[in-house]
This record gives sequence, C-alpha cells and structure tokens, in this order.
Amino acid sequence: MKKEKIDNTAVAAALYVVLMAVLFGLSWIWVGVQHTLFVVLVAFWMGFGVFMGAYMVGGQQKKQNRVHVKAQNMPKSGGQNVTVEVIKDLQQRDRDGLKKYGTSLQTFNGRDALIDAYQEAIDQVQYLKQAIMEKEAKQWK
Repeated sequence: MKKEKIDNTAVAAALYVVLMAVLFGLSWIWVGVQHTLFVVLVAFWMGFGVFMGAYMVGGQQKKQNRVHVKAQNMPKSGGQNVTVEVIKDLQQRDRDGLKKYGTSLQTFNGRDALIDAYQEAIDQVQYLKQAIMEKEAKQWK
C-alpha cells in the first residue's frame, strides 16, 4: 500500500474552515439569533472564510483533483434574497428544537457549546469534501 504525502496547504485550508466555523459559533453565542448583528457577523465570517480559503489554496494547485478557483462576474440582482432564506432556516431550526427537545437552544444548558460547534464544523468539512469529490467525479465522466 503506497502512503500518500499529506499536502500542508490542504491541511491548513481544512483547519481554517474549522476555525471559521468555530468563530461563527462563538459569534452566534455572543450575539444571539434574534439580533441583526448576527446576520452581519455571519456574512463577515463567510466572506472572510471564502477569501482566506482562496488565498491559501490559490496559486498552489498542483494536483489535478483540486477545485480550481476562477474569476467570476459581478453578481446580478433579480434572484432570491439569501439572507431572508437563512433567517427562515434559523427560525425553522428553532421550531425543530422546540419540538424535539422541548426548548430553544439556551445558554447554560449543560452542554459545551464549543465542542458542539467543533463537531458540527468537522461534519461540515466532510460534507464539503464529499460535494467536491462528487462534482469532480462527474467532470471526469
């Protein structure tokens, strides 16, 4: 069995994604779901994460199976407002939590929010990698 060399750039990018998810979680804990600033912080962390991910991976794409970051056109208006949809999703998650646990997510609930957020971030990284691998597999067929 041939042992593959670990690419430090990929490891750094994955760790950065986890860090962004943890910072997102901390922002959520600090600000709270109902506050408008929460939406601003989400947009900031997501935008900053995309920028840093492109910066860390950009220019170092040596392997054929990497996702290529290419220049994009300016966004056009006329579609759905994503922020509104995210807020709806948050409200639905709150209702789901009420139904499943009998309460909304609350502070001092006996759980470690950082560990919960970290575990969710790891799941997110796996889903992102799955989507990338599936997209690449379709491109080569």
